[in-house]
Amino acid sequence: MKDNATLYGEIIEWALTNDKSPPDLDKHQPLIDSLLALGIQVPCAPPLTKALVVGGRACLIEQEVLSAVGFQGQIISVDSSPPQAQPKLGTTFLHLPGRFPDEVALSALPEVSTLVCLATSRYFPDAFETYLQLVTRVRTGGLVIIDFLHLPLIPRASINALRDWLFATWQVEGESALIGIHDLAKLSRVFGSLLADTVVSLDSERPELGFARGTIRAQQMIYQSVFPFWFKEGASDSDLISQIVWNLLPRSMEGTEQRIRAFAEECNINVARILALSPNTNVLIGTIK
Repeated sequence: MKDNATLYGEIIEWALTNDKSPPDLDKHQPLIDSLLALGIQVPCAPPLTKALVVGGRACLIEQEVLSAVGFQGQIISVDSSPPQAQPKLGTTFLHLPGRFPDEVALSALPEVSTLVCLATSRYFPDAFETYLQLVTRVRTGGLVIIDFLHLPLIPRASINALRDWLFATWQVEGESALIGIHDLAKLSRVFGSLLADTVVSLDSERPELGFARGTIRAQQMIYQSVFPFWFKEGASDSDLISQIVWNLLPRSMEGTEQRIRAFAEECNINVARILALSPNTNVLIGTIK
């Protein structure tokens, strides 16, 4: 019988292989704009400046983020897949194959001037514990750009329960698990289509439930506050299936601003900004004291 770490790795690899969606640079444009507005620049000093990028697959978004802070030097990509981005002028890539910390040890990582981790920490067993390790590789004065997922109570509970189901079913037969995911994708398409033009007016602020006062599209409210029924007009069945699989894989989902500030204090990070990139994603931008 496979242990959970092995099952998790198999499902991650399936998702990476079958997810054909391009990196969403528009989603991260507010981060790039924020870095430009803050005027943060990477300290450049010999030896060659190094940036550590954990996750990110193509490395397209991470390279754009690094460009916004004037980075030039070596980008060390720690991921199962090699970077697909073409290096910009003054930049080179070094690929360390594998997932951190399961397959790539901390001792294999050099000291760097910049750490970037976007849309990956949600898959760590504990984002805060993993980041505690990673920030030790950033030298004094170095830049940290790392994100944290925070989900309300109901979708967090749904994801935990359905991830357990996914693991148990995949353990017996992966194809059977995917049939179940395909049915969830059908429901997602139906909900998304039926609710496309429906809005809901909320009267209260309930962050723990994912509610904010005002109007919101009904499908978005279901996605954010109830269950991750991902939907996008024109998306193929394979797109829906792969996105739902990704949405069942997060393990670290409690990245509140309060916890991030406490983490930054513990790690001697001078906080430049905590950016709410989306209703469920906070990005810590700061420098090592």
